[in-house]
Parts: sequence; C-alpha cells; structure tokens
Amino acid sequence: MNLLFYILAGLFVVKLIWNMGVPIDIFIRTRRGQIKPGSGVSLMLPVEVALLVMLFICSFFLKHDSFFYQPVGVLIIGGGGIIFSYVWIFLMLIILRRKKNEGGDL
Repeated sequence: MNLLFYILAGLFVVKLIWNMGVPIDIFIRTRRGQIKPGSGVSLMLPVEVALLVMLFICSFFLKHDSFFYQPVGVLIIGGGGIIFSYVWIFLMLIILRRKKNEGGDL
C-alpha cells in the first residue's frame, strides 16, 4: 500500500506542477507572439480531486505516525496544494490581462 500511496502522491504533485507551469508557458508564448492572448487550456480539476480522494483512502492503510501520512494531513496538504495551484493560475491570468489592457509589452 505504501508504494501505491507514493505513486499516487507523485502523480498528484506532477499535476500540481503542471497547473503552475501552464500559465507560465502561456505567458512566455504570448510574449513571443506564438499564441494569441486569451488562448487557454483545460486544467481538469477532477483529476486532482480524484487523486486526492485516492490518496485519502490509501492513507487509512499506511503504518506511519507522521501527520503527512494521516488522512487529515493528506486532506489538508493536498487540498492546500490544489487551492494554491489555482490561486497561482488566477494571479497569472490577472497579470496577463493587465499587461494586455495597458497595451504594454508582455
């Protein structure tokens, strides 16, 4: 069960990194003129939620005493990661829109 937990946790972290990298990629490609501002990509929130639910279920079967492996810790840390990654996305979108509205160079 530990191996499954670590695999799911790895996938969860990779998905959160993806969420944070997509706005940066859009920002860079917009600056270079490779895509139009306003282009987007679907980030699929259900993927993070499904991974978090699976991690939560697996955490009941782990034999660790650490807060990070307990069900409540998994929910707090995982939920916080999801919230942080989407706040990051919205901050990047605000920056992109302000730059576009000001007519400044992205």
